[in-house]
Formats: sequence, C-alpha cells, structure tokens
Amino acid sequence: MRKYTFINCLMMAGLMIGFVFMTSCEGPQGPAGPAGPAGPQGVQGPAGADGTPGVDGNEVCIACHNLDTKAEITGEYYLSQHAAGSTVARSTRNSCAPCHSNEGFIEVVNTGMDTTAAGIPIPTAITCTTCHDFHETLDQTGEGPDYAIRAMDAVELLMYRADGLPAVEIDFENESNLCMNCHQPRHSWDGYAAVIVNDSIDQDDIRFGPHHGTQANILAGLGGFEPAGTVPYPDVMSTTHATGGACVACHMHEQNHEFEPSLDGCNTAECHDGALDTFDVGGKQTEIVNLLAVLRTELETAGLIDVDGDLITGEFPADHVGALYNYLTIEDDRSDGIHNFGYTRALLQNSIEVFN
Repeated sequence: MRKYTFINCLMMAGLMIGFVFMTSCEGPQGPAGPAGPAGPQGVQGPAGADGTPGVDGNEVCIACHNLDTKAEITGEYYLSQHAAGSTVARSTRNSCAPCHSNEGFIEVVNTGMDTTAAGIPIPTAITCTTCHDFHETLDQTGEGPDYAIRAMDAVELLMYRADGLPAVEIDFENESNLCMNCHQPRHSWDGYAAVIVNDSIDQDDIRFGPHHGTQANILAGLGGFEPAGTVPYPDVMSTTHATGGACVACHMHEQNHEFEPSLDGCNTAECHDGALDTFDVGGKQTEIVNLLAVLRTELETAGLIDVDGDLITGEFPADHVGALYNYLTIEDDRSDGIHNFGYTRALLQNSIEVFN
C-alpha cells in the first residue's frame, strides 16, 4: 500500500515539473487579433465661457485714416510753403532735385546719395508721400504711432561733405531729423575760408554763401564765420531748441501741417509751460532784427552788397567776406534768433565789429 502511494507521488511530481517547464518556455507572440468594436460615445461636457473680445483691427487705423482727418490735414498743408512748389522747377538739376521735388527726396532717402542719379524731367512739389512712407510697424497701440516717417536718423551735414571737410553729424531727435535733411546749408564758411583770402566775390556766382535752409546749423550752433569779438560763442548743441524733437513740437503742434510756429506748442508743460504770450521773449527777436540791419548797413558801406542786397564784384578782406556769409546765414534762418539766440547774437555782433 505504501509503495503505491510513493509511486503516485513520484508521478504527480513529474507532471508538475513538466508543467512548469512547459509554461516557462513560452514561444514568440503571434499577430494581434482584429480590433474590437468601438465603445459607446462619451457625454459632451458643458460649453466654456466666451473669451474677451479682441480689439477691432480697423479701430486703430481709422483714428487717422478717415476723411475728416484727411481733409483737415490737406487743408492745412495747402497753406504751407512746402505745398506751394514755387521752386520745384530747380529739380531738373540732380543736385537740386533732392529738396525741391517729391521724386528727388524719395530717391536720395532710398539711395543715401547727396544727389539724384539725374535731373527730374517732370518734377512735382513736396507732398504727403515725400515725408511719409508705409508704416514701419502695424502695432500702433503697443509700439506707438510712427506716422511712417521716411527718415528719423541723425544727419551728416552736407555743407561739410560738399567741401571735403571732416564729417559732422547732428541729431535733433525723432521726427525733427527729417526736417534737417533739407533745412541745412550747402556750403560752410570753413570751406570758403580755405580758398578765400582777399579774394573777389563773383557777381555771377549767385550761390556764394550757405545757400538757404540754414536752420540746422543755427540750431546746432556751428558752421558760421566766428571772428573774435565781445560776445562769446555758445557750445555746439547747447540750446534747448536743438534737442527733444523741438522742430516738430513747435512747427507741428497737434500735427498741424501748415508748419507755422505756434505759441500753443511752446506753452506745453514740457517747454515753456504757459509762460509765453509772444515769440519776442525779452525783446530778443527785436535785438536780432536790429543787429541784422546794422550788419547790412556795414556790408553796403564796405561795398560787398548793393541797396537791394545783391553781391558786388570786387576784392575784399577775408573777414568782411566772412561777415557777409554770416549775414546770409542769419537772413535765411528766418527765425530772428528764436532757433538759437546765443549763437545768432554772437555771429552778428562780432561780425559788425570786424568793420570797426
């Protein structure tokens, strides 16, 4: 009986060992079977709350681009000297075209040259597109309006380049630099001084002098004939009107496109804060007008100009010729000292003294 039981136990143990051996040697996995049927669709959750509405893309644009604004700006602009186009015919010369025509200015801004490649055969007057290009940014809300100004970088003065002198760069800041591209002289006294020593002034050379647009160098306080005299010369760029974009602040207050200077623009909190009721502050404009008249008389007496202000041919001392250069510079500035009273007064008074 015991032998039978022992044999049975051996047989059961063998079966169990075989089972373990078989299950521990599983073969490679077979291919996946077909996918089962899709489960039932889930229940949709509740809708989320509406987001904050975005800013209307047209809202920012139509603040400027609307017929009322266009009519107002156009009306002002056609009262300006820029729109008059009285000198546009000069643009048939490539050296004149950059500042006397719409086409010429756009070309030199794009090329960086001093002149156009050729004269403009049918030039048009300065207009909106002369100063305004496409917007540099479309984010007028986040980055602020740029009004698509064509040129706002500092300007290297042409009067020094034209005379082959070391470069002088001026920065009036922001949009005011656009104005300086044209409102600057074409010839410096330093250039003339290099060749004029008791030389003659040719009556036919109508371009003697700075050649108009002298606002930039008067504001900066440089470029004139600076004889020694009783009035000291202020430092370059020391007048407050040469910084902070003052050209635009004064001549385009509230975006006025007639470009006439405005007492409202001067009386802002950033400038004179309501203190002005005249441009002739402390009689300074009157003083400059009187000094300019005295210098003109001296020039007439010395025979450099006639009673009409035209140049007279002759041989003159170099400092007399320099005084004439200053007279033309200040006359063409047309601000009667407002742009830079200190520099204007020094040039006039010290020029008068060279005749005494």
